[in-house]
Amino acid sequence: MSKTYTLVPEKGGSFRVSPSQFVYFDPKRQEYVSIQVPGAEIFSSQENTTKPTGESAKKPEDTTSGNPFKEIKESVFEFQNTLTMKIKRNFAANKNIFYFLIGAFLLGIFMVTIPRKLWIKYKRKQNEENRASFFPQLKELEDLIAQDNREEFLNLADGLILEIPKKYLKIENSQLETKFVHQSLKEKYDFQIADLWKELYQDLDQLRYSPALETEVGLVEHYVKIKKLIHLLKSQT
Repeated sequence: MSKTYTLVPEKGGSFRVSPSQFVYFDPKRQEYVSIQVPGAEIFSSQENTTKPTGESAKKPEDTTSGNPFKEIKESVFEFQNTLTMKIKRNFAANKNIFYFLIGAFLLGIFMVTIPRKLWIKYKRKQNEENRASFFPQLKELEDLIAQDNREEFLNLADGLILEIPKKYLKIENSQLETKFVHQSLKEKYDFQIADLWKELYQDLDQLRYSPALETEVGLVEHYVKIKKLIHLLKSQT
């Protein structure tokens, strides 16, 4: 088996052909055989050189010319590069202004958010304090006195007097017995608070069955005593 190659030099001079190796399978020997082809040195004179002719001499066609999509793509790419460079230059020149604007924006968020949270927290605490000091109930008692609504006043006052030991002594409804509450208030606070609570509790029945003319004066006195009791408890808590 043989193969012939024709070499056509394009310029004169001495050329070195490197040795090569060819491997094939020999069916007779049932194995692969390697053939070594030695290298050689070829000399070509200037006169023997030939220039490529025909199709080989043609220049490769410019496939990019007249392609509108490629031109658009190149224009967009060039525009992106130009825009990126301008942004980088502007940022480098005005980075202090940029940082200032970012800082002002964050400060604005802080100034709006934090005071609002503090205000909500303050109002929540104020509402809790009002509930703890029985302020809404006291205000309602004042209104009922002004309206001369004796029945509603006594009902609200009764509930308020029973609510006070539950809040300050942490006791259940089953423990709301006059003697037990009086003793507990005396042990935790003092005689004045304990006696005042007992007096208020006992006055309720008297107010319910007193004549209307006497009750009008009694409601005001009862309200003043309730307010005093709450003030004493709050001052010692």
